[in-house]
Amino acid sequence: MAESKTLQEHQEAILTLRSKSLRLSYVLENFTEIRKRHTNQMTGAITTRGKPWPAYTKFLTGINHEELAIELCSENWAGKKCASQMMLMAGRALGWMRKTDYDFDDQWGLGRLLMSAFTYAGIYYLGKIDDYGKAPYYVLEVSQPLPEKQSKPNRTDFKPFPKWRSIIDQFGNTLVRASYPCPPKYRFTPELTGNPTWLKAVHNLESVAFRINKEVLEWASDPKVNNKLVPPKIDAKTKKGFEELKPHKAKIKKLKREKYDKTNKKNPRHRFTKKEEESWLSYWEKYLPLKATYNRITTRRAQFERDLQTAQYLAEDGRPFYHRVSVDYRGRVYLPTFSYQGSDFCRAVIEFADSGLMTKDAIGQVARHAVNIEDKEKL
Repeated sequence: MAESKTLQEHQEAILTLRSKSLRLSYVLENFTEIRKRHTNQMTGAITTRGKPWPAYTKFLTGINHEELAIELCSENWAGKKCASQMMLMAGRALGWMRKTDYDFDDQWGLGRLLMSAFTYAGIYYLGKIDDYGKAPYYVLEVSQPLPEKQSKPNRTDFKPFPKWRSIIDQFGNTLVRASYPCPPKYRFTPELTGNPTWLKAVHNLESVAFRINKEVLEWASDPKVNNKLVPPKIDAKTKKGFEELKPHKAKIKKLKREKYDKTNKKNPRHRFTKKEEESWLSYWEKYLPLKATYNRITTRRAQFERDLQTAQYLAEDGRPFYHRVSVDYRGRVYLPTFSYQGSDFCRAVIEFADSGLMTKDAIGQVARHAVNIEDKEKL
């Protein structure tokens, strides 16, 4: 690690790096010191002592941080709940490291560390997209995301993936996801010899070739179409709400400084008059729903633009593509983010690369699925 730096020096160094993976690699390399400096700034402490997080000591010492950063940045983690993304992020890193002997606390601790690293690197931040009090936090992308070289989507290739021979393949993908709280000794370890029926189903799914429907892609690429279906800006009502709150921002900032004054830690509101208290609560009751609406609209638009860019890349390449499949302990199937399990746009733009006759058995399977989802609104 380089010589000791202040938090500002670290932040300036991060800003000079112009890709997600380089920024994340820098933060992972200097995580303990950056966290320490940030904590000191937030609490007013001046100590330089402090132990690194156990997850760092256990998993992130003695590894190639740049390669791990490239692996993590190949997936876009924005637009989903923070808690679940932390666990998936940690699972991705542990798979890349070929680690299998870890428990829930290990995975949670590593996920917390990696999510913190992404926020320190200025790649993501956390916010709410629902306006009720205990709404979960989501991973949100910064307003101007860093450029990253376009490449094929994660867990996607232009040739069929090799058959599974172990629980973790040579790319770091995991075949069977365990229940998060399940201790390692009780996790299901599948027997892959003999080609069991469920594994045969996985291999069959992975052998299906897909392509991009260019007509749908061309239609969805038209700004007149996609701006209507996935608005890039907040609606007039939300915009008006923000405008009405602008005159109150200066007063709220002043009250916020008083509320979080370190000298008032034990009684943070003792300086507020009744009128100030009403102003404070009234502002946040109006602002938080507006901010949630803004986050919801911008997140949905950012996801659409990422999917559109991926579809354009695959369409330009022209080759059929295949997905790597994972399952969980319940038998659920998990495909990459850009797949027919993804957004409405993904389901519309992805089609089978090859056609074939519908057999009697296939028609029966479709009919059975229709019965399973029988609902007037869905049929």
